[in-house]
This record gives sequence, structure tokens and C-alpha cells, in this order.
Amino acid sequence: MLVADQNEEVCKDIQTSMANTGVAVAYATDPEQAVTMALQAQNGQEAFQIILIDKNMPDRNGTEIARRIRTGTQPNAPVLVLTSYDFSESEEPEAADADLFLHKPFFVSNLERAIAGYYGIQARDEELLKIQSVSLKGLHILSVEDNEINAEIIQKLLEFEGAFCEYVP
Repeated sequence: MLVADQNEEVCKDIQTSMANTGVAVAYATDPEQAVTMALQAQNGQEAFQIILIDKNMPDRNGTEIARRIRTGTQPNAPVLVLTSYDFSESEEPEAADADLFLHKPFFVSNLERAIAGYYGIQARDEELLKIQSVSLKGLHILSVEDNEINAEIIQKLLEFEGAFCEYVP
């Protein structure tokens, strides 16, 4: 997987998040570097299978980078544009030369769902049952959050699931 984001910490966080998935993650913090890496991988017969590009790369829009990668090097790999804003329904990924939009912050589960949807893979019934059978009822959870609004949201969501939540700023 190739990740392109101007913030190296975001790239490293994605790399760390993907560590237990078996997916190798390379990253670029510069738009030209991302295009070059994609081209070199393609020429070396080890093309990237997933490309994740931040919509707000410096000097160039992430969608322009997606277009260059798609047309020049990686025509078959799903291209996901990572965005921190709530895109409108009128903005289609195809207009950005991307297959999908993915919201920031990055979560492996969101990527898995997006890729599964892209390939038309349905979750197995037993996996759904496992997800549905997880209960937080009665758990006492400590949340550490520096944003008071986020802390309140976390607390309400956990209480809705039957857990008791304390938070520390």
C-alpha cells in the first residue's frame, strides 16, 4: 500500500495501524515522491495494490496526484482519497480520479470496509455475529481525551452501550 500525506506523523500512524494486517505500507510526504514511488514500483513488477492519498497535499491537490498515478502508473489499484472534511454527495470519487473517499482520522476497519466494498466482498455471517455479540455493558472505561467535546461524545456513546466512562483531560 502506498500512502501519500504531507504529515509524516499521519503516514507513520497509518503504517503502525497496518502493522498487524500483513499489508506492507510505504509512504511519501511529497506529491512528486508519491508519483515516483508508484512508477518505480510498477516498473519493478511490484505495483502497489492500494493507494491512499491525502486530499490536501502541498503544492498539488491530492486528486491531481491520484489522476497522475492512475493514468501513468497504477491503473488497476484502488485509489482512495483521504479527507478530513465532510464531502458532499455531489462530489463523486470518480471526479477526483479516485475510487473512494475515506474519512480522517484513518482507521483500519474503515479501510477494510472500503476495500471490501470496492471488490464486492460481503462480510461472512460469523464475523457479523462476532461484531454484534460484543457487549460493553457493565464495563468501567477510562478515556483520555484533550478535547472536551470529543470526551463528551465518547462518554455518551459508551454510556449508551451500558458502560461507565470516566474521562481525564
